[in-house]
Amino acid sequence: MSLSARLSLSYFHCRTKRPRLKWGRLEPCPRGFAARCTLVYRPRVRKVGKKMKQRVSSDGSLAEPSTRKRQPRAESAVTPAVSDKAVNFRVRVARERRARMRARLLGATMDVCAVANSQGPAVIDDVIRAAKVSRGTFYKHFDSLEQALAELGAQLADETVEGLRAMYEKVDDPLHRTASGPQLMMIHSIVDPVWGRFVAHTDHLTSESAFISAIRENTIVGRERGIFRYSSLEAAIDLQFGATREGVRHMVTTRNDRKGYMQDLCVMNLMALGVAHKRAIAAVRNAAEDIMLRGPISLPWWKSF
Repeated sequence: MSLSARLSLSYFHCRTKRPRLKWGRLEPCPRGFAARCTLVYRPRVRKVGKKMKQRVSSDGSLAEPSTRKRQPRAESAVTPAVSDKAVNFRVRVARERRARMRARLLGATMDVCAVANSQGPAVIDDVIRAAKVSRGTFYKHFDSLEQALAELGAQLADETVEGLRAMYEKVDDPLHRTASGPQLMMIHSIVDPVWGRFVAHTDHLTSESAFISAIRENTIVGRERGIFRYSSLEAAIDLQFGATREGVRHMVTTRNDRKGYMQDLCVMNLMALGVAHKRAIAAVRNAAEDIMLRGPISLPWWKSF
């Protein structure tokens, strides 16, 4: 077939139907009217190496396949900082969510144990029912109910000590602190009965907590200054803690003459440590007046009662 006949045939096919391009054949280029009469050679792809396609250079010759490996794209210098910021945000959110859930479980533990004395011993089912969580959620934070109770007791002891330190940080008088501590505990039980029932019904404040350590330190200083007289330090500590705990239990179970009971208990507590009767009465009254002045300012749990 002559060249003119082939061009006419190609032009006819371009006008009626777009030609199907095939590799390795002379076919008309379908782009534009002037290009309909142009023959373009499309070479067949050869498999070279890892199935690499041959490239056609600008002059129509075949170019050799490149064996150079593609280099990974360099990361921007800003990317690590943004990534670290996102990671830190996720870590912080997860930590806050975990702390909220842990506080929720401890609050449910306090509520359950506060009424456990009248309804039987508390169990894990009671805690997860009160917190409205699954058993797996509880065990994700605590290994047992005893561990939750121990942490709750330590937390309450630390909060009590922090409240005493906030109020009496600049007061260097063991007598004044001993007269104020039991009164603060009983007032706290009046303001927050759930807290008071937990303290009265559990033994998790009697361990080596910050609360017991504060009582021990204050008692030793009082004997060194000649204010207290005793021979057994452990007996003096048990006396103060036992009287305070019984006073807390009394405050959550009755409302009859709370103020008189509170002052008499604190006076007898000081007299048992070797303080004279008149001096003990004066110390308790001064402590009560000081509590009413400092409490609303220094204590976060303070409410009018």
